[in-house]
Amino acid sequence: MIKLILFGILKGIGILLLVLLLLLLLMVLVVLLSPIRYHLEGEKRAAVSGSFGVSWLLGQSVPMAAIHLRGAVGSS
Repeated sequence: MIKLILFGILKGIGILLLVLLLLLLLMVLVVLLSPIRYHLEGEKRAAVSGSFGVSWLLGQSVPMAAIHLRGAVGSS
């Protein structure tokens, strides 16, 4: 009887640890496999000007991207 109860408790703990390990593995895979997106635009007429953007993890369409950089360059 005691062995059955102990086995049930250990089985529950084992399943919980397995679920946590799988969630951790999923988070690592999302970080490693998500692409870095970038765009560049520029022109040279009388002066050089341009803009750029870089985003990682969820991209530009989602406002909560992990890294999102934008910038512009212009010279006169």
